[in-house]
Amino acid sequence: MVRLFYSCSKVWIITLMLVCPITFAEDLSETYNLAVQVDTRLQEAKDNQLATMTLLPQARAGLLPVIDFTANSTYNNTNNPQLTRYNTFQYGAALSAPLLNLAAWFQYRQVDDQIKSAVATYEDTKQDLIVRVVTQYFTILKALDDLIFSRSERTAFARHLEETKQKFNAGVIAITDVNVAQAKFDNATAQEIAAANQLADQEEIMGEITGVPAKRPNILKNSVTLHRPQPDDIDYWVKAAVEQNFDLQSKRFDVAVAKKNIDIQKAGHYPTIQANGATNVSKSVPPAPVVYNNNSIGVTLTVPIFNAGKIVAQTNQARFQFDSAKQKAIETERLVVSNVRQAYRGILTQISQVIALQQSVISNKSALDATQAAFEVGTRTIVDVLNAQSDLLRAKSDLSKAKYDYIIESFKLKRYVGLLTVEDVNIVNSWLQIAPKNTYQVPNIGK
Repeated sequence: MVRLFYSCSKVWIITLMLVCPITFAEDLSETYNLAVQVDTRLQEAKDNQLATMTLLPQARAGLLPVIDFTANSTYNNTNNPQLTRYNTFQYGAALSAPLLNLAAWFQYRQVDDQIKSAVATYEDTKQDLIVRVVTQYFTILKALDDLIFSRSERTAFARHLEETKQKFNAGVIAITDVNVAQAKFDNATAQEIAAANQLADQEEIMGEITGVPAKRPNILKNSVTLHRPQPDDIDYWVKAAVEQNFDLQSKRFDVAVAKKNIDIQKAGHYPTIQANGATNVSKSVPPAPVVYNNNSIGVTLTVPIFNAGKIVAQTNQARFQFDSAKQKAIETERLVVSNVRQAYRGILTQISQVIALQQSVISNKSALDATQAAFEVGTRTIVDVLNAQSDLLRAKSDLSKAKYDYIIESFKLKRYVGLLTVEDVNIVNSWLQIAPKNTYQVPNIGK
C-alpha cells in the first residue's frame, strides 16, 4: 500500500477591531460528504454504470428461446341467408430458439467489457470528485489568505494615514505626505474589496460541486514536516499509474469493446440456424364448424447472399472505430504519464518552496525588527515600516499557499495512480480547525 504523507499549514490570523461572529463552519469531510450526495458528474457516472449493466440480460436474451402467444376472434356478418352471422377464432403459441447465431454470441461477450469500462469510469469519477473538492477547498483558503493580507495592509495604512494627518495638523509635515498616505490607504481598500469578492466567487464555485456555496471553511492548524512521496521513485509511480489508473483502464476496455464489434459486424456474412415450433387451434367456418389443431416443428437455415455491401461497410466502420479507440487509449496513457510526472515534481517543488519561504519569513521578520528599530531612532520612516510589514505578511501568505499546493499535488498523484480514498480526506480533515473570529469578515462594499 503506497502512502503519502501530507502536511498541515501554518495559518496566520490578524485580529481586527471590529467583531463579526461566525455562525458555523464547514470542514473538509462535511464538504466532501455533501458533494458525494449531490455531485452531478458522480451521479451521471453511476447512472451510466447501472444503465450499462442492463445490457447483460439484453445480450443474454439473444441466445435464449423466444415464445410468443397469439389469439384472435373475428365476428362476421354476411348477406348469405344460410350464414348470416358467425364467429371464427384462432389461438396458438410459437417457439423460436437460436441454434447458431454468431453475432448474438459475440455481442454477449462484448457486454462484459462494456460493463467493466463503465465501472472503471465510475471509480475514476469518484476519485476525481475527491480532487475537485480538495482543490476547491484550499483554493478558498488561498483566497482567504489574500483577503487577510489585504485587510492587514488596509489596517496598517489607516493607522499611517491617521498619524500623518495628526502631524500635518501640528505643522510638522506638508500636505503632500497626507495625500501619499491617503492614496496608499485607498489602494489598500480597493485591494481588500477585490479580495473579498474573489473569496465569495471561490465559495460560489464550491457550490457547483456541492449544490450550495461554501460557508466559512475551517483552516489548517500549525504546520508539520512535509515528506517526499514514498517510494521516492518517479518511475515507480508512472508504472503504477499505467497499470492502475481507472480512466486508462476504461479506455482499454473500450478498445476491447470496439474490437469485438468488428466480429459482430463480420458475423453478418455467416449463416444462422434457428429451431421453430408452433401449435395453433382454429375454428372452421359454419355451418359445420370444426376445431382444428395444427402442430409444427422445424429448423430454419438462413444464408446471407447479397446485401448491397452493407455488411462490408459496417465491418469497415467497426475497424475504423477500433483504431480510433486505440488512439484514444494511447492518448490517455500519455496524459496519465504526464500528469503523474507533473504531480510528483509538483510535490517536490512545493517542499522546496516551503523550505525557502520558511527562511523568507524569518528573514522578513528580522528585516521588520530592524526597520522598526531604525524608525524609533529616526533613520527610517513609517512607510518603510509598513512596507516591511507587508513583505512579512506576503511571505507568510505564500508559505501557506505552498503548503496548500503540496496537499493538492499529493491528492492528484494518488488519484492518477488510482489509490485515492476517503481516508485521505479524513486525514487532512483532522488537521483543520475552526477559524478565529473576524477571519471571514469582509469590507462593506459601497459604504
